[in-house]
Amino acid sequence: MIHRPLTGSTEANIDQGSPSGLPQNADALRVWNDYLNDASRVARQLPEAERRELVLELRSHLAESFAVAGGPSDADEVTRVKAAIARLGRPRDFLRPILADHLLEKGASTFHPRLLAEGLYHNVFGGLKAGVISVAFGVGYVLIIVFAAMALLKAFVPNHVGYFVYPNGTRTLGILADTTGAREALGYWVVPLALAAATVLYVLLTLGLRAIRRFRG
Repeated sequence: MIHRPLTGSTEANIDQGSPSGLPQNADALRVWNDYLNDASRVARQLPEAERRELVLELRSHLAESFAVAGGPSDADEVTRVKAAIARLGRPRDFLRPILADHLLEKGASTFHPRLLAEGLYHNVFGGLKAGVISVAFGVGYVLIIVFAAMALLKAFVPNHVGYFVYPNGTRTLGILADTTGAREALGYWVVPLALAAATVLYVLLTLGLRAIRRFRG
């Protein structure tokens, strides 16, 4: 179990249990609790039961690592705790795969853009394959933002947003700084078309992400 700091309460807000296996030195105990609280903060987006179980399991691993980190001298306990923490690594690094799975699962099922964005961000660090998938879907979601921006900006800078046809036959769709000599072919139809494109692309990308997760599962 995770023990509370000597003063105040832990942000983890978890039943602290018996002091067995904990450092007795006050400075060492503060470093110990800071590490566990950091893990709890990183995992705050997980369901409460899963977060509590994860932090308790991490406390167990920390206790094991601390036990083999050296002798029982109080004067050396801070060094031992820091050595134990170094073996385990930063919570943000080893919790990222768990956070990515949770955020992407919830985001894909609810079509929640913030959860999808955070899940893809954490997933980038999950290895080459996961990184490539995250970047590919990220580019798709950025394209949605471009379509939405076109629909919004058309009312403010109509001569720079739309589908442009140049005298030499070049055709360009988007938001352009220089449209000299070009003819905008869609007019204000670009607004509903861009919104429709953004909506359809968002649904397709999110369904595709959901399908990939089910296939991997």
